Amino acid sequence: MSPSSRPGSPTTALEAELAEFREQLGFAQQWLESYAKQESRAGNLVDLAADAEERLKSLTLEERKEVVALFDVRVVLGDAAVLGKPGVRCAVSEWHWKTGTKVPPNPDDEQWEKVLEVLRPFFTKRHFTTKYDIRLQFEGKGRMAGVWTVTPLEWTPTSARPCHRSR
Repeated sequence: MSPSSRPGSPTTALEAELAEFREQLGFAQQWLESYAKQESRAGNLVDLAADAEERLKSLTLEERKEVVALFDVRVVLGDAAVLGKPGVRCAVSEWHWKTGTKVPPNPDDEQWEKVLEVLRPFFTKRHFTTKYDIRLQFEGKGRMAGVWTVTPLEWTPTSARPCHRSR
């Protein structure tokens, strides 16, 4: 055994440290190679997407639908975030989220008269004679998850919005 390779000698510790550094260097080189491949792939995908975007603009809606079907695109909605709305959640919105039932299309004039027949017993006459269009409120609120803070001002007075009420 040479004096420099004896256990406890300064060179033994340095040789062990050098071996560890070489091992770490090997891992780092592997990581860099993998990163370079991923970076190249990402660049290729960006190039493809840019080219596809230009070509997709010229497709009809039916052709675009076929492209989406080809890629088997699925949209998965996460939990509904309440946008700063204090108080009790809208029961109708909650029901739609829990059951997965889609909000129906807006009612036509004939259907709207039937909606009013159902609503009138639950509200005072004042609700139907204000300058704010109750039909716009009805049609829009269902699509906004009942969040009044993001509705247009013509739907309701500012003072009626929870975010503007004096606390």
